[in-house]
Amino acid sequence: MTNERLIRPKDAAHRLGVSTRTLYREVSAGNIPAPLKISERTSAWRESTILQIISDRAKGQMSTAAVAAVVSEKRGPGRPRKLPVTDGADGTDPRSAA
Repeated sequence: MTNERLIRPKDAAHRLGVSTRTLYREVSAGNIPAPLKISERTSAWRESTILQIISDRAKGQMSTAAVAAVVSEKRGPGRPRKLPVTDGADGTDPRSAA
C-alpha cells in the first residue's frame, strides 16, 4: 500500500487554478478523472493525479478549449421582468389608487 497524500476538492481546484465548481464540470466532461470516494460525503484525488494533470496541461496535452467551453457556457436571460399588476377591468393599477 502506498503512502500517497490525498487532495480534497478545494485544494485540488486551487492547485489547478480553477473554482471547485469548474473542477467538477471538468470531471463531468471527462477531462479530469473522478475523485476517490473516501466516505459517503468525502472525496479526494491522489496527489499524483493532480500533479499529472498539471504536467499534462503545461505540456499542452489537455485541451484548454474544453476548459473555455465549460467556463463560458451560456447562461439564461436573467431574472424575469415583473409584469404590471392590473385589476383587469379598466387596465389600471389598483396599487396606485389613493
